[in-house]
Amino acid sequence: ILKNLLSNYTYKILIYLKILFVTIIMLITIISASIQIIFDFGQTFNNILEWKYFCFLLTFYLLSVML
Repeated sequence: ILKNLLSNYTYKILIYLKILFVTIIMLITIISASIQIIFDFGQTFNNILEWKYFCFLLTFYLLSVML
């Protein structure tokens, strides 16, 4: 019943995009964390990775606004 109610008020494609986005973020997090555990690239690389990750996460909020 709740699924039918939500489908009346939201775009299904945006819900699927958010699910895909969260899945991609989880994979990127696991991969980047495991690479950083094995290799030490230095503080500059960590800062660049954090800012790119932050900018990528802003897309989640953009999808939420469009929803």
